[in-house]
Amino acid sequence: MNATAEHIPNFDRLLASVVALRAQVPKEALSASRLGTDRSGSAVAILAPETPPGLFLTVGYLVTDADMIWLTDHRGRTGPAFALAQDQDTGFALVRAVSMEGLDAPPLPLGDSDAISVGDVAVVAGSGGRTGAVTGKVVARQPFTGYWEYMVEDALFTAPAHPHWAGTAVLAADGTLVGIGSLKVEQLVERRTVTDTNMSIPINLLKPVLHELLTQGRRTGAARPWLGLHTAEFRGRLLVVDVTDDSPAAKAGIKEGDAVSAIGGTAVTELADFYRTLWQLGPAGTTIPLTLRRDGERVEVTVASIDRATRLRPRRLHS
Repeated sequence: MNATAEHIPNFDRLLASVVALRAQVPKEALSASRLGTDRSGSAVAILAPETPPGLFLTVGYLVTDADMIWLTDHRGRTGPAFALAQDQDTGFALVRAVSMEGLDAPPLPLGDSDAISVGDVAVVAGSGGRTGAVTGKVVARQPFTGYWEYMVEDALFTAPAHPHWAGTAVLAADGTLVGIGSLKVEQLVERRTVTDTNMSIPINLLKPVLHELLTQGRRTGAARPWLGLHTAEFRGRLLVVDVTDDSPAAKAGIKEGDAVSAIGGTAVTELADFYRTLWQLGPAGTTIPLTLRRDGERVEVTVASIDRATRLRPRRLHS
């Protein structure tokens, strides 16, 4: 740890807010084939208005479809938990301990991720106290697009990369929580060096929907349309690299190797434009017209989009 991290007030106590998370997923669940049935990462005890005791924030893919979750604190004490809510748009998930008896995890206050700038010091903390924390800097703030129909408009990128990034806490110099770790990705830093970084979800994306997640288990209002396409940018084209089984895209006849050239009549060559256009066409249930290139031929298809959440296992609720 460097001197800046050492000077964060109550640094060791802040690190105790991060616990280890393990989730078990049935093998028949939709996400099991891609994400596995035994998942591990971190979760962060959080403090905000209306938050109940024992509330933890993590990244959604750790607990998607999970039917059993365990939390282990910095002293090695373990207790059961359950997924309280998940937000498909941001990628956040809320987990609640069945009981906090025996667990030592003081809740962290939510910071202001909009106030974090490139060059600022950031601590990416997983479970395990100081041995699980990496001190570095914010090296970029920019959109992140994932091939699984996911985008964060203003993601945080920090380096050096944490080796166990899933669900880590991103702490600002004042000790507040400003992000949740999601991925390790290569990033061009200062236009000359490609390095491993952690992509984290800014905490300010949670604040407008936190009440809805706590009371409804998801954000209210119409869900985004989901197609079931895995798409990647390749030499100026959007190539379909996979299609989820029994998804709207599969039912429409879209195949691996197809290239998406337009959506709703709007030409697209980048994932960000593809997603923005898709989500602007209407809510889940909207019929989505796509123009494809297949074996050199133009192919027009229409996809009956759905709410992605309808394909996931119901949350396991506890009193």
